[in-house]
Amino acid sequence: MYYECYIDQFIAEQLLTGFLLLRVTVRLLKEEVSWKRIAAGSAVNACLMAAFLCLGIPYPGIAGMAAAGAAVFFGKRKHVFFKNVAALLFVTLCFGGAAEVLLSLLPLPAVFGWLCAAETVQAGWKLLCRRREEKENHLTVRLYWQERSETLRAIRDTGNQLTEPLSGAPVSIVRLDAVKTLLGEGWECRRGFYMVPYHSLGTEKSWMRAVAFDRMEILEEHRVIMVSHPVVAFYDGKVSAGDGYQMILHPQHCRDI
Repeated sequence: MYYECYIDQFIAEQLLTGFLLLRVTVRLLKEEVSWKRIAAGSAVNACLMAAFLCLGIPYPGIAGMAAAGAAVFFGKRKHVFFKNVAALLFVTLCFGGAAEVLLSLLPLPAVFGWLCAAETVQAGWKLLCRRREEKENHLTVRLYWQERSETLRAIRDTGNQLTEPLSGAPVSIVRLDAVKTLLGEGWECRRGFYMVPYHSLGTEKSWMRAVAFDRMEILEEHRVIMVSHPVVAFYDGKVSAGDGYQMILHPQHCRDI
């Protein structure tokens, strides 16, 4: 039996089929994978499918999707990598035929347009959620020290679990040069300070000096949280890569007490 096959249409169909199956797999696995990487994986699948078809190699679909999964999930830990590729092959066996039938019934430009629209809507929604999260977690803080105050930009970080080792009090972190003027010269001798242990990425255990300020006001959109004698540690460097904030708040400092 012979049938005609237009290679450009075949590659386009395989591109769209691979993209659909990869997108479904990524969603089922709840993995964070960019659309660009998924598109690259579908391109690998389409090229291999076309090559295998020309060479007469059997079962090109399984081999193509396995290669696509390897491209998309490359860099994962070994057991996660094989689990994800196996999940992609399972999805391909279950829904690969349905995807090809869908593409045979609908014009390719329409399917491509729908996919682009869906990816655009999803990217816009993620950006909106990220902006809303940044707005909720980026706060204005006013620190008080001996009847003087300093207003800072801060971020609420649920991953900050620093505590003062003796009292167990929660510890926020501030960039040292942001409060030097507020503290004044010789503040260590006038009031003393704590030593707070911490770990940072790529370094061994180290220590930060900390002090109990007189009070701290956290200004949210509809309320002001007052914290008496908060323990704040000093970091001698930037606490944000883009210098978007100067202070990292401990989550317990953001609660009304």
